[in-house]
Amino acid sequence: MSFFTEQLGFSINEYSPIHFVIYSKGIRIMFTRSDKMLEVEFYLRKSEDESSEILEDPNQIKIIIS
Repeated sequence: MSFFTEQLGFSINEYSPIHFVIYSKGIRIMFTRSDKMLEVEFYLRKSEDESSEILEDPNQIKIIIS
């Protein structure tokens, strides 16, 4: 977490011992510690519509578009 705040200058508004979240201009990036590795999920807000689409990139990063 310190890399994102100290090196990149991001604000961390939500965190716990197993996760932290970066918010910026309609994008929410959540980092969660699992048993084996750090998991990353991207949340992109395109509209006020409540439907969402869940995609996964080749690195198994979830991208949730709403």
